[in-house]
Amino acid sequence: MVLGFITNSHYTTENNITIVHLFGRLENQKSFEIQVPYTPYFFIRKEDKKLIKAEITAEETTLTTMQKEPVLKINTLSPKEVPELRSLFEKSDVPCFEADIQFTRRFLMDKGILALLDIKGEELKGKYTDILFVNPEINPVSKTPEIVKKCSPKMIAFDIETDAKANIIYSISFATDKEEFAGILKNDSVSKFEKEFDKNITLFSEEQDLISWFFKIIREYDPDIITGWHVIDFDLKVILERAKFYKLSFNIGRDDRNSSLRIESSFFRDSSANAYGRVILDGIQLLKSSFIKLDDYKLNTAAKHFLNDSKLIEEDKRFEIIDEMYTNNPKQFIAYNIKDSRLTYDIIIKSGVYDLTMQRSLLTGLHMDSVKASIASFDSLYLRELRKKGVVAPSTRPTNSEEGIGGYVRSSKPGIYDNVLVLDFKSLYPSLMRTFNIDPYSYVGEKQYLEQEIDVNDKDQYIIAPNDAVFRNEEGIMPSMLKTLWDERDVARRQGNELARYAIKILMNSMYGVLASPNSRYHIRNLSNSITSFGQYFIKLTASRLEEQGYDVIYGDTDSVFVDVKTKDLLEADNIGKSIEKDLNKFIQKHIEEKYNTNSVLELEYEKLFKKFFMPKARGTEVGAKKRYAGLKVTGLGTESQKEQLDFTGLEFVRRDWTELAKEFQLKLLDLIFSDAKDEAIENFVSNFVDDIKSGKLDELLVYRKSLRKDVESYTKTTPPHVKAARMLDKIEGSIIEYVITLEGPQPIQKILAPLDYDHYIEKQIKPIADSVLGLLDSSFEDVMKGSKQSGLDSFF
Repeated sequence: MVLGFITNSHYTTENNITIVHLFGRLENQKSFEIQVPYTPYFFIRKEDKKLIKAEITAEETTLTTMQKEPVLKINTLSPKEVPELRSLFEKSDVPCFEADIQFTRRFLMDKGILALLDIKGEELKGKYTDILFVNPEINPVSKTPEIVKKCSPKMIAFDIETDAKANIIYSISFATDKEEFAGILKNDSVSKFEKEFDKNITLFSEEQDLISWFFKIIREYDPDIITGWHVIDFDLKVILERAKFYKLSFNIGRDDRNSSLRIESSFFRDSSANAYGRVILDGIQLLKSSFIKLDDYKLNTAAKHFLNDSKLIEEDKRFEIIDEMYTNNPKQFIAYNIKDSRLTYDIIIKSGVYDLTMQRSLLTGLHMDSVKASIASFDSLYLRELRKKGVVAPSTRPTNSEEGIGGYVRSSKPGIYDNVLVLDFKSLYPSLMRTFNIDPYSYVGEKQYLEQEIDVNDKDQYIIAPNDAVFRNEEGIMPSMLKTLWDERDVARRQGNELARYAIKILMNSMYGVLASPNSRYHIRNLSNSITSFGQYFIKLTASRLEEQGYDVIYGDTDSVFVDVKTKDLLEADNIGKSIEKDLNKFIQKHIEEKYNTNSVLELEYEKLFKKFFMPKARGTEVGAKKRYAGLKVTGLGTESQKEQLDFTGLEFVRRDWTELAKEFQLKLLDLIFSDAKDEAIENFVSNFVDDIKSGKLDELLVYRKSLRKDVESYTKTTPPHVKAARMLDKIEGSIIEYVITLEGPQPIQKILAPLDYDHYIEKQIKPIADSVLGLLDSSFEDVMKGSKQSGLDSFF
């Protein structure tokens, strides 16, 4: 027996026999391929067989639909026949079940295997892997940190350098955990310095030999994962085009077939690569799918953030320099190329996205290039549990769905407050699903359509959500899954395994979104609305209870309430928070037991204490803003580690589409307000800041960063400033456009041709922020700039 981690899978069909191929890394760090024959299948209702005119072989089963209807199993010779038969059957009004599940995922689900497995069988020499197993016995394995470490996939990063038009590949570099090396195309300068190159540099006289060397390195190093920065849309795309030019096979996988790329022209869909037996992971996609936010996703930005390092040449300048460097200084050129590969590899490791992606694969059973797919992740787990109940799932079908009920957002009370508490329901939506057994399998229907058939008011049998969705009052599949994940998360927390804990959190938090998505096979709008309706109900109930006790609820947002406890004493406010937490949890638990006859797993946590709190008005109105506030948060109260920290939500300080100028102004202004600064100090700060803008001292802070939402050619009805700036660029790289406002309009930072429009920044960036704060103090930006106010700022404090 030997253990392994699955990184990739595909299938082949020969002589009407379909073979599943599994690839990955063994615990002894050898690569493996497993070949197992398996029969594709799907289901139809037994009663529908008579409607099918074509001759089919249907196998009796003990399984049923969620509506308890018996089903037949339809076996096929090839996975490609499944969608063909589904289309044929549905033309005869015969619904098909589980007819859209990817074949190799179907196989792993049926075997109960996620990502780890044990293999019992003869070890043969593989053609493209170290070991080949033909039809071995395979079984699932529970993950442990030791096993995961032993079976860790092998990764290689690479980068190419080309001429400005990407018509010639100058060099290709690689980086692994232990080494880095490169190949470079000879020119006169390269030949001149040939003897001075390090041994890890290989020289080539012809471009096609350099490309062939690339394929050779991939075969010999035999990585499970190939990565790079913008690796599919640029590096692999160029190699594919140049390989075609020289009539070379584009094969970076582990079988005889050519690999393929699917290049998306839009910035908003990720390109993908199919390298049979290997996984292609783009560094940018890894960061984004791991919910890591950067100002932009350039390699240099990520290197500075994670490694405190940088590229040898700034990215904005490289097109001007690469040709010159390749021609005149090839040693520096190849060092630049190698550095890019090294940075890519190290970022992926140091940022934690490699380990996080592996943990998500271990948790969901999806391969590492698929874990970002929340619906597929949920499917992989839910379908397994559904089958244990003897039930088959419907196939995904197009759904025209009405807009769902959102989370509750309570109107805010604008002002500047002392000692505000934040009470937060921990993991609110997962907790609601567990408490009230919200689950596709347990869903009965809508109350109004059931009252003639069953006693929906029988609390022992049913739970009625605030939106009248009815569920059986017994633990269903999703609540059971969530409980298991909850327990695993607690174990990970105790073990200090933050990446495993975060992977579980991502999966748990995605479950509501899966149920609410029309693209999910489990989508029933009334079902997903039951979760948000319960959420609204308990936020309102909590606020009502607090107000009955004499506290002022100044804001509520989805899973939190903000409470002014009306005391100037910080320690007293903290003690009130602890008391409120204890009281409310008892109150809510009792309420749920009495009204719904079920046990509560809801937990309200006294999460934060703000010494000072700022709730602005909605811009241009007198009503309070939503999802926008700032406060001076206190942590470690009463201890040596007590500290105060500014905390922002939704304000300009945390929004990427506002300039650093606005963020710095807001931060310093609020710092003065929270420090109870005198009115003269506030006036002086505002007027001096404006003077600094006009004098050009703050020019480096004037850059806007805005994402394109579609291709620039698609903006026809309106042309936003960042689109105008983007159209001035010779080449658009990435979706984020950096630009400034000049006297001649928006211009990209790469092409600033006119003087900066300082009045624009003062009017559009500084004035709104100043007024949002000063307006609560009976003043305004205009008053401060004129040097007069209706009343002194000091009078507020």
